[in-house]
Amino acid sequence: MKHTKITILIFLLLFPIGMQAQRKKTKGRTRAVQVQVIESPAELLLKSMLPATAKVMFIDSLVVDKKSFLSKIPISKENGEIMTSEAFLGKKSQVFATAYKNEFGDRAYFAQGDTIHGTKLFAVDKWGDSWDQPYLLSEINSECSNPNYPFMMTDGITMFFSAEGDNSIGGRDIFMTLLDTETGKFYKPENYGMPFNSTANDYLVAFDEYHELGWLVSDRFLPNDKVCIYTFVPTTQRVSFESDNIDEEKLKSFAFLKSIRETWTFGNRDEALKRLHTINNLNVSLQKENECFFPMNDKIVYRSISNFTSPQAKLLFKQYQELNADLVQIEQELDAERKTFHNSPAHLQKTKRSALLKKEQQALMLQKEVKDLEKKIRNTQ
Repeated sequence: MKHTKITILIFLLLFPIGMQAQRKKTKGRTRAVQVQVIESPAELLLKSMLPATAKVMFIDSLVVDKKSFLSKIPISKENGEIMTSEAFLGKKSQVFATAYKNEFGDRAYFAQGDTIHGTKLFAVDKWGDSWDQPYLLSEINSECSNPNYPFMMTDGITMFFSAEGDNSIGGRDIFMTLLDTETGKFYKPENYGMPFNSTANDYLVAFDEYHELGWLVSDRFLPNDKVCIYTFVPTTQRVSFESDNIDEEKLKSFAFLKSIRETWTFGNRDEALKRLHTINNLNVSLQKENECFFPMNDKIVYRSISNFTSPQAKLLFKQYQELNADLVQIEQELDAERKTFHNSPAHLQKTKRSALLKKEQQALMLQKEVKDLEKKIRNTQ
């Protein structure tokens, strides 16, 4: 009994010490602190846009130098012209900017600016043979930062461009706006969404409505001095992946264009490639047509129609090309007929001589017309 009391007493004496040790141990523990991750406006915008990613077939892609990508877009002339602002305005620019001139050649949109204030979008109209005073598109410039790379659809109402700022998911994004024909002002631009936009720089979107093709220029997955020109098939109605029941990783793959091959099931790629081949052939023919060799004097030789600054001289040169082509054809026919004439019996030569002399006279007249036209072109230019 005595031993039992002693044991209980020792236990009671030791118990508070254990409690205090336990308390001390508890105090020494580090509590887990929950860190709240704050997403940036761009990340929140990306998250909201991802489910609405458009289902678009991208049939081809081409990586080119950033400084020369405009010349690699094979858009046909019926859809207008894309060029540098330097080329359109005829003067040097501090920053790289582009211009769009409509298919009629009487209205243009261009970006212009400097390294300090960035770029702004302008519009300008042509009256007769001269361009009017350009004016700022203030309704766009006030909404978007550093707008550039304009492109107008043939309806003259729907315009695309790229810009930076709060409404971009990263770098440059493609925006779309519509022209209010009553006021002459553009509505508030809207982000064109994915897959046309990404967390990289997306510079330009252009459409060839006659051949049902489009081009997207982006530097996603590429170094600073390169861009990729994606060729796609535009859709008349925007269709998303919401009904496809795909997981988020697959959706991101479509949204960021990680593999254009994955999009080939969204349409008839072979037919689209044929249309692309047709455009490329037309552009090659047009390029050959625009090529020339026309000596202006002993030091200057024009090698392209674009070298002519006078509209009248350019028109005369096209007439010169047609006359020259006729002259080449007649001279070829003459060579063949002369050979036939010399190899024919004497009695047949009598009947052929008259026709041969007539064609030679025709060639001489054409040669004179070509020479006179050459002088007129030089004087007009």
